[in-house]
Amino acid sequence: MRLVQALNPWLNQVVIIGGWAHRLYRLHPLSQRLEFSPLTTVDTDVAIPEKLAVLEQDLQKRLKESGFKEEFLGEHRPPVTHYGLGENAGGFYAEFLTPLVGAAGNRGKTTATISVAGVTSQRLRYLDPSTCYYMHPGMSHWLTRLVTP
Repeated sequence: MRLVQALNPWLNQVVIIGGWAHRLYRLHPLSQRLEFSPLTTVDTDVAIPEKLAVLEQDLQKRLKESGFKEEFLGEHRPPVTHYGLGENAGGFYAEFLTPLVGAAGNRGKTTATISVAGVTSQRLRYLDPSTCYYMHPGMSHWLTRLVTP
């Protein structure tokens, strides 16, 4: 939940996707109770638009204040970054993903990553946050709505 709290100012613009989305759906008040635990991964994928408004502070500062630490990976500039909780390898971390539109490179330079609101986001083709389900924390419930382009 620390990740959702850190993302709070941008919840109307970001989407939690991947394995953790299944776990969050179970918190919805209309969800069906199941006898088994959902499959999850140690990372949470967060889809964000290429332009994310910087409000009182940027996303990187909010993550750091919530206890997340950056781990830089690979040769890309900016580097692929995991935003992790805890000191041990294999712990929970968040990755940010942004749509890749157009060519994967520009004049010989790769555009695999981009800096958005202070965090590094990996660009992926066929990702469109505007057509995903957004999760909004209410007072004690999770509400979902489908955002249409």
